[in-house]
Amino acid sequence: MRLRFLRPVNGWPGFLTELAIVVLGVLIALGAQQLAEAARWRSEVGEFRSAMDDELAYNLGAYQDRREQSACIVRRLDQLDAWHRGWQSGQRLRLASPIARPLTLNVRSSVWESRTADIAAHLGLERRLNYAYLYDAFAGYQSILVDERRLWNELLDFEGADKLGSSDLLRLRGLIERGRIAEKLVRLNWPPIDRRAAAAGIRARHDDEVAREEAICKPLTWLAV
Repeated sequence: MRLRFLRPVNGWPGFLTELAIVVLGVLIALGAQQLAEAARWRSEVGEFRSAMDDELAYNLGAYQDRREQSACIVRRLDQLDAWHRGWQSGQRLRLASPIARPLTLNVRSSVWESRTADIAAHLGLERRLNYAYLYDAFAGYQSILVDERRLWNELLDFEGADKLGSSDLLRLRGLIERGRIAEKLVRLNWPPIDRRAAAAGIRARHDDEVAREEAICKPLTWLAV
C-alpha cells in the first residue's frame, strides 16, 4: 500500500504565503485590540486620577482653612486658661462674650473608596502608594477633627457660667488641655501631607462659599459676678 501525502492546491510556496498572511492578520488584529485596550485604560485611569486629585485638592484646602484659624484657637485657649486660673485664685468672673469654636470641614474620600482592583493596578505602585499615604493621613486628620469638635462643643457649655465648682474647674482644665493637644496634632500632621501633595502636583482648592468663622478670633470679655 502506497502512502499518499496531501499537497496544497497552489503548492507549498503558495500555502506558506497564505498562512503567513493569515498569521500576520491575526497578529495585527491582536495588536490593534491591545492598543485599544491600553488606550481605554489610559483614559479611565486618567479620569480617575483627575477625580482623586480634585478630591485631595479639596481636602488640602479644608486643612489649610483649619490651620489659618490656629493662631485664634491658641489665643482662645489661653484666654480660657486665664479665666480658669482666675476662678482658682478666687476671682469671680462671668463670660460676657461667646466662646465660639473653629470652623472645620470634613475631608472627603469617596473617590478613593470607589476604586476597583483593575484601576488600582493600572495606577502603578509608586503612584498608588502615594495616594494611599495621602488618604491615610487625611483619615488621621479627620479623627482629630471629630475629637476637636466634641471638645469645643463641651467648652460652649461654659458660656454665661457665673459659678464654677471644683468639678467644673477640673472639666474646664481637661478641655483646655485636649484643645492644645488637638492643635498640636493638626500642626504636626500637616508638613508630610503638604510635601506629598506638592510632589504629586496637587494644589489646594478652597470652597469660597463657606463662611469663615470670625467670632473665635475676637477677644473674650468678662463681667465680675
